[in-house]
Amino acid sequence: MSEWALLGAVVKTQIHVDRMVTDGRYEDHKILEVDELWLGQDGVIGQLAGQSLLHGHHRLHPNKTRGDRPREFRPNRLLSIGFTGHYAQMAERFGDAPIGCAAEDIIVEHDGTVPLERLSAGVQLRRDGQVVELNEVAVAKPCVPFTKWLLRDQNADDAIVAPNRAFLEDGMRGFVLGLADQHEPVAIRVGDELWSAPI
Repeated sequence: MSEWALLGAVVKTQIHVDRMVTDGRYEDHKILEVDELWLGQDGVIGQLAGQSLLHGHHRLHPNKTRGDRPREFRPNRLLSIGFTGHYAQMAERFGDAPIGCAAEDIIVEHDGTVPLERLSAGVQLRRDGQVVELNEVAVAKPCVPFTKWLLRDQNADDAIVAPNRAFLEDGMRGFVLGLADQHEPVAIRVGDELWSAPI
């Protein structure tokens, strides 16, 4: 029988303090590296120098509209994960892709590509006996504004955007996950280990 596999350690924790896209533009300045994350059923809260900061996707974040529409809270998208190996591939294609620029909440050190299938049976974050169960893993869909931001061309033609956006599909841009059977908020820190369940 297969065993749980170590994918790598968390090397960065961050939040984005509001929606990442305004008027069709991806705004990377809204990404904020934090000391640690607190993950609960309402979403992510960043801790920075003793201050608590609501993630832009947190259920209680004050900016709850997209245009004139209320923004839907999705409990299966509480946390997002990216991998350093994906950033290496993005940098090779686009010339530059600073680690964390896609606004995932945690970045994990892992060479190469992590496909959805590797995560689909479930993942855990582990530290000193603490185990955080994550489930409902899905691909974080790349948007047109982020693709244009990587291309460094806000006016890029659709014929250029489309193949580059396709490159970012299938988890290259990261994954979103839900929190399984955990009612009290838990801390996530640099050094925590990400493990994948047997496939």
